[in-house]
Amino acid sequence: MLSFRFLLFLTVVLSAATYSLGQSNSPGQSVAPGQSGSPGQSVGNTSQIPAAAREAVIYCQSHLSDAACQPFLHQGDMGSAPGLHDEAEAQPPAATAVRANKKPQEATEFQLFVADALGKQLSIFGADLFDDVPSTFAPVDHAPVPSNYVLGPGDQLDIRLWGMVSLNEHVTIDRNGQVYLPKVGEISVAGVRYCDLEAHLRHQLEHVFRDFQISVALGRLRTIDVFVVGQARQPGKYTISSLSTLVNALFATGGPAPQGSLRHIQVMREGKEISDFDLYELLLRGDKSKDVPLLPGDVIYIPPVGPEIAVSGSVNFPAIFELVSPEAGLGDVLQLAGGLDQIADGSRVTLERIDDRRVRSVTELSVVS
Repeated sequence: MLSFRFLLFLTVVLSAATYSLGQSNSPGQSVAPGQSGSPGQSVGNTSQIPAAAREAVIYCQSHLSDAACQPFLHQGDMGSAPGLHDEAEAQPPAATAVRANKKPQEATEFQLFVADALGKQLSIFGADLFDDVPSTFAPVDHAPVPSNYVLGPGDQLDIRLWGMVSLNEHVTIDRNGQVYLPKVGEISVAGVRYCDLEAHLRHQLEHVFRDFQISVALGRLRTIDVFVVGQARQPGKYTISSLSTLVNALFATGGPAPQGSLRHIQVMREGKEISDFDLYELLLRGDKSKDVPLLPGDVIYIPPVGPEIAVSGSVNFPAIFELVSPEAGLGDVLQLAGGLDQIADGSRVTLERIDDRRVRSVTELSVVS
């Protein structure tokens, strides 16, 4: 499915949850940058962002006067819509998305479109989290082991017995999933959850010993191999701690590339999808409920980025956002951007977009409650 991309320049004060964009210009209507089409066209409160637009700029007028806005426009603090400043004054779009003290990332075509429209570059929401990519994945040797941890070959067990028998053994699970204990022999433990391990060993040892107590702890944990594929910054095969989850692996391996999705990161296991993780849920709401522990051979697939929209102007967090659905309304988009600031004006909205991948048009819309 072809994705659509918008640039939303907002300086509106009305409730974000109250409005969504209505229809744009009639098919085939186009205006040159700097002109407006269909002044007074309204924006309804139930319709959606126009799905026909592929790349667009929406600009709403601010409460500040033109004279008050002018210093901000020159400094690049508020940006500007096409036609609101001379082309000679516009800053050229940057060729790379440069972050302070970080390795520059290639800008996407949509970022260049946004930079051309606003005279400044917007970052992709969430991308800066993956700037500090470690060269190696540090093993989690001292982290608490979760009760649902599944034992496997390479894990080390510290087994102690006391009472009628004394035993202190440090054993490693072999490739067959077994450990060897003196006077007992081989015991299969692979696939046993950590919370069930003590009871499992007690049941096996009671065939040989009586009147004893047992204590079992995990020593050094094994590593596992996983694969990161698709639109990843650093695709490949990675050896990581067996305690790692999907989120741990994303941060350790560099995460999605600018062209990759943050909203549909998939974990594939034996050809089946185990989890479809939306990183926005973690970043915006702290929800990690769909994060899953990784097993050997798991594949982390990062698909291409979905529909995008750029939000700038009088919002708290101007950035380029990925939409989980192309049917999102204006209120949904404003929530992603942290809502509106205190100088927003909801009287007019200017939508700039590319129609049919050929004609760049500007439409002036009105916001109604």
